[in-house]
Amino acid sequence: TTLFRDPSECEAPAEAALADAEAVIADIGRELHSRDAYAIGPAADACAYGDYLVRVLGDAADALRFSGIDAIAASYRILEPPPTPVGSGPWRVLSIEPGASMELEAFDGFHRGTPAMSRLEVRLIHSTAETIEAVRGESVHWLLEPFTFGDSLIAAGVGDAQGLAWGEYNALGWYDLEYNMREGRLFADPNLRAAMELCVDKDETVAAATGGRGVPIYSPIIPSMWAYEPDLPRPMRDVEAGRALIEASGWTMGDDGIYRIGDQRLTAKVPMREGPEQLRFLELLAFQVAECGIEIIPQPMSEDDLFVALAWPFVPPGEDRPWDAVFSGWVSTPEPDPSAIYHSRAIATASNPLAFNYIGFASTEGDSLLDQARATYDQRERARLYRRYQAVLAEERPVLYAWSPRIREARSDRLESTQGPLATNTSTWWWQLETLILRSPDP
Repeated sequence: TTLFRDPSECEAPAEAALADAEAVIADIGRELHSRDAYAIGPAADACAYGDYLVRVLGDAADALRFSGIDAIAASYRILEPPPTPVGSGPWRVLSIEPGASMELEAFDGFHRGTPAMSRLEVRLIHSTAETIEAVRGESVHWLLEPFTFGDSLIAAGVGDAQGLAWGEYNALGWYDLEYNMREGRLFADPNLRAAMELCVDKDETVAAATGGRGVPIYSPIIPSMWAYEPDLPRPMRDVEAGRALIEASGWTMGDDGIYRIGDQRLTAKVPMREGPEQLRFLELLAFQVAECGIEIIPQPMSEDDLFVALAWPFVPPGEDRPWDAVFSGWVSTPEPDPSAIYHSRAIATASNPLAFNYIGFASTEGDSLLDQARATYDQRERARLYRRYQAVLAEERPVLYAWSPRIREARSDRLESTQGPLATNTSTWWWQLETLILRSPDP
């Protein structure tokens, strides 16, 4: 699991910088990849190619600091591959045209048997218009460009083209409001976390903030995952109940409509990455919780500044104290193990300032469930453990989960599996690639 980031503009490196890096790499005897291999449009992507050069130089610098087998290990990623690579996948490469296409043929020695399709062609499409034409003309049978629901020129252009099947599912990622759970911080009080849930109409807030492109969630294991727990509590907005919880913790309403204890007001600045949907969600949340006597102040900042805020000691640039809540996001994998962000072993400290459990969440039962899930190969048992873990998170409320982006994916309605119909509601519908087959057109 890694920090979830929205795609952002890359400042393309200058040609002179690329040339200098290429010269250094040539001096160490490493053959360079072709720039064409990094083409995602009519020309090479300078940002992607620059990232590749930086990685090679970084690995080389690491290797130069060591000797013997340690140097070999450090430089392993930049060693030349063997002239006849050995693989074990269902297809093998027949030909590659850099920046244009790749042709594959079935591998008879694949351990699950010969793939159902004998040949595949993978094409790079360089424009929206070309993509729309290829899909509508049925020359492309699977468009490997999942896009956000309701926000794509491709989706609008393709529309209801003949012979098309749409898949729709949650992206493997989510956004959330995360609380600083450390002793002495505002939301270390479970009553305040529970009150926040009661003071927000999540469904309406997500719909308004994302324009229908987000799906409200209640755990980090989202609806398209195999261990999703559908029966978690979904609190309805109840301002009176929220206020009662706040008052039970000793807060009294101030003249300004915000609760206080002595001179301390129930207020929190919330660092967040700049983004229209995220800011809109937090503004709508702040408007609603204000009716419960809680003041939430969105604090948009650059990605770099947010990374500073998420590292020990969690003080955003320009502030003099750690945050009490932060709005962030994550990506996951089809294996929904949240250990990296919620296990107590991953709590960020002065000696481990960049650990992902920066909220300081710890649960003895939760740790045990995560450890048990990691120790078994039985997926059904892991699913049971993960479902119980989601219940633990729902009880502790270290996070107010917001939404997961809704994704659409286009494929031919003739694309099938030898095992039966293909799913349309999960990102892993294609997981047994070797079973995919393209049915002949109807006469």
